[in-house]
Amino acid sequence: METQCDSQCVTLVIYEVEETQPPVFDEDEETQAPEHFVREKPETTKHFDSKKSEEKTPDIVSTFETEKSDLGTKQQNGDYCKLDIGNDCFVVANKFCGKTLIHIRMYDTSERGKLYPTKKGIALDPNHWIKLSSWYYKDVDEAIKKYNGGEHVDEMIHLGRNNYVSLKTGYARVNIRRWFMPDLDKSELKATRAGVALTFEQWERLKLTMLVMPDFIGDILDNTELCVMRGDHQNQEGMMQCFDCNPNQILH
Repeated sequence: METQCDSQCVTLVIYEVEETQPPVFDEDEETQAPEHFVREKPETTKHFDSKKSEEKTPDIVSTFETEKSDLGTKQQNGDYCKLDIGNDCFVVANKFCGKTLIHIRMYDTSERGKLYPTKKGIALDPNHWIKLSSWYYKDVDEAIKKYNGGEHVDEMIHLGRNNYVSLKTGYARVNIRRWFMPDLDKSELKATRAGVALTFEQWERLKLTMLVMPDFIGDILDNTELCVMRGDHQNQEGMMQCFDCNPNQILH
């Protein structure tokens, strides 16, 4: 099944994926000292531009059950938006302790029939969301294409801090997850339970939310300074000293 908007929009494709067993994750770690720097920044670092959302079909917003009158304003519960990407998974932008976060989170239904967020999911700050939506989504698309073509896939993309996007042969999911490094000497990353494993169909829906998110928090995204754009990141030493790029402060 395909749903098309226009040439600027994402084509929503439902893939038939194989039934596989999810990986076993280590116990959750909330530490601020996780992984090494896996992927270098792109050769061209283009600042996020919320105006690109104006090029999409306006009706795309109605794909996610929300009223256009609510765009750019908080709802009563403090959320800027709550966008359904299928299978009880939602993308929610809100403020927590004064910080804007974009959650990709599983929801459950209470006995009274009300949806509520669970612990299963991940919260990205605007910096990491911009990297995913503006830089790395094409890398994920390419990995999915290889996976569906039967090629070996072992993709792992560093969004910043503890957060990675990964896709590996044998597990047909786009895994957006927090990792940690229990032994700095071994420089070996281990996954935590803080994250979400998206089907390829959910990933296509997530890309649609990337198009409409500027309608809700465009000013916040436009005013977000990516650390890699700062002057102190124009050399390797500056990047290695950055806790977002190199949270373990590994110097080799």
